[in-house]
Amino acid sequence: MLARGGSGDLLAGLTGGLLAQTPGDPLLAACRGVVWHGMAADLLARDRGQVSVQVTQLLDYLPTALRESHGDIDSLSVFLQEETERTEQFPGSLETVAPVCDRR
Repeated sequence: MLARGGSGDLLAGLTGGLLAQTPGDPLLAACRGVVWHGMAADLLARDRGQVSVQVTQLLDYLPTALRESHGDIDSLSVFLQEETERTEQFPGSLETVAPVCDRR
């Protein structure tokens, strides 16, 4: 489902919107975007299959993905906080976890 044209555009828009809401934590915004994007794709695939579906149909499943992922996102936030604290003790180690994120 996510290997179709436009899927990355949707992910980029979702992540950009999340980054605008939490500019101080780009890694959390990116992780939230990926989790919600993937969950919406799973819900769509379970509901309608993977044949003859359009990427734009993911939008219909985002509200459900957001509601269902609340606990996952809380766990993700805790993980990211712990990882940030760990990397402060060992500079440079975050690059192995998230090489594309700017950690100032």
